[in-house]
Amino acid sequence: MPYRSDYDRARQIVVLSCGETRTINVEPAGPIGCEDPPDEVQEQLGGEDRGGARVVIVRRNFDEVDSDNLAAAGETIQELQDLKERYGSVPVHNKGRVFNTDLVFALELGFMLDCAEAIAVSALERRESRGAQFRTDYPARDDDNWLKHIVVTRGELGPELSDLPVTITKWTPEERKY
Repeated sequence: MPYRSDYDRARQIVVLSCGETRTINVEPAGPIGCEDPPDEVQEQLGGEDRGGARVVIVRRNFDEVDSDNLAAAGETIQELQDLKERYGSVPVHNKGRVFNTDLVFALELGFMLDCAEAIAVSALERRESRGAQFRTDYPARDDDNWLKHIVVTRGELGPELSDLPVTITKWTPEERKY
């Protein structure tokens, strides 16, 4: 059967094997009492490629990064740097010029990796608990040392941190009490 594109080929494979596999999409799907999809399906929809990992694989790995645990922020930063390195070799297979979703997904992933790294680096730098950020190693708020904005800029070797003073206007900062 002739296929017009890789997308048609992948869609055909999924239709033919849907009774024996789990759902495959951009978001990670857990097994539903089924076996992993055949290698041919994984290759078509996100397996390793001669040009490097596909966007969906790097995105799945990004979703799995443990960003919930600040105690592991150093590990999270390293995992994000590894993903950014892999992202550098992600090919965009669709060369179309009209609403190219492959290109959009690739660009979005790059921006998400940059933002996640900036958030993780600044969270590790802030040695206090404030607002939504709680650190078990620094459980108290520290206005004397940390009443400032952390500014993250892109440096040659990665994120660079600086700070700016907070301008207090009408409302004086105070601890949240619920």
